[in-house]
Amino acid sequence: MTVMLSLRTDDAGRLISSLDGQVLSATPLDALPSLAMLQADAAHIGRRLMDALGGASLVQRLENDADRLLLLDCDARADAIAWEFAALDDDTFLAVRFGLLRVLNTSAPPAPANAPLNFVFLGADPLVDQSGNPREGHRLGIEKEWRDIQRTLRKSGIALDAQRVPPTERALQDALRRGPAILHLTCHGDIIHTDAGAMAVVHLEDENGKDALLRGNLLATMPPRGVLRLVLLSACHTAEGRDSDIARLLVTSGVPFAIGMQGKFLDDLSEPFAVALYDTLLAGHSLAEALRQARQALANHPAQVGLPVGYTAREAWGALPLTPGQPNVGNLGLPGNAQLTSEVQPPRPLLGRNRELHALAQIYARGHKVVTITGTGGIGKTALAATFAERFAWRWAEGVRCVSFASDVVDAQTFRLALLRELEGEPRAQQFADADAETQTREILRFLRDWDGLLLIDNYESVRNCSAPGSLAIG
Repeated sequence: MTVMLSLRTDDAGRLISSLDGQVLSATPLDALPSLAMLQADAAHIGRRLMDALGGASLVQRLENDADRLLLLDCDARADAIAWEFAALDDDTFLAVRFGLLRVLNTSAPPAPANAPLNFVFLGADPLVDQSGNPREGHRLGIEKEWRDIQRTLRKSGIALDAQRVPPTERALQDALRRGPAILHLTCHGDIIHTDAGAMAVVHLEDENGKDALLRGNLLATMPPRGVLRLVLLSACHTAEGRDSDIARLLVTSGVPFAIGMQGKFLDDLSEPFAVALYDTLLAGHSLAEALRQARQALANHPAQVGLPVGYTAREAWGALPLTPGQPNVGNLGLPGNAQLTSEVQPPRPLLGRNRELHALAQIYARGHKVVTITGTGGIGKTALAATFAERFAWRWAEGVRCVSFASDVVDAQTFRLALLRELEGEPRAQQFADADAETQTREILRFLRDWDGLLLIDNYESVRNCSAPGSLAIG
């Protein structure tokens, strides 16, 4: 059993809360607090919402309910209220003690039986804005969030395939063609104003790291119907405004369950919220209970605890079909394969260089094959190149290889053998160790013609031109 509460507004501007046809309360809409008011004093002002929902009568009904789950069926004006901040008399929150979801009158196709679960993670934090100006302020903690989620997936004992995809619209669309799938999206979110009205967007990136807006209505129609089973939008303003609410749009488009944020969600809380959600869900509990547990991870942050909004289709808040097995989670780190040497490692983070990283990416996008970074010693050439190689490794199908001459005495023979060793391995390099310069060069060029990768050459200033598909030489 679950408790279904109907929230309707009448012509007199009142909100009518009713349960099984019985009216629990009638509250003037203009007496209900705004989101800003709730965040300013969540536990105290949130009691007004609790009274509007039905107060003690509703709590008693939930206490006696086997599922201890409240489903809100809201009309358009009622849907604009931040009900997730409803607070009890003991300064706790209704949505923390009981499950609380917003139910939509839509159906969702069933998940395929006995199919491995796909977990798709996309984290976007553009280098520059849409005008090309560098974004050097607060950076999202995407790497830590991804590592902690990976640990949660690895210990689940569930047959699943997890992948981190590049932060572009095309990469996301390619990843959402195979289900059943969970989509975790960590990025910036916003509300923009268009000729058609307010619209929620998420900030992805183009292939060069520039801000690329993805509108909520496009995200909602991106996957084939039935692929997505759960979407977590860890992005601000993604459950805000009925017509622009991305989480709501996803559920009306056929996704069974979606979670978005109805305000500015703190980046530092994204990781504990997600870990609690997935840990509970992969233990076999319902989607409703997983969201309740995730809210508990926010319990010490009253101004944030009510920001996540969970939307569900009819009868779609139960457990996901899971198959015991070995999780296939893959390696830590950014998308793509960057094999960097110990001498060539990116600082974490690299500060103040977003414009240069974007400029490097643009040079390759224009078709250039060789890029040389020059300058006096100590200005951070290697740090810039290493950061670029790691961040954009996904652009090359065969990843990034690195040769460093930071501590070697270099001559032409040393250079050619180092390239052969890195590109083709030690046994192959030994076959050409005694060959003449022309033979060694011809073998390097033969390999590079069919290799879709980026070659990073560190500390070899005399190397200026190379026939590699992509090469980054650092003076």
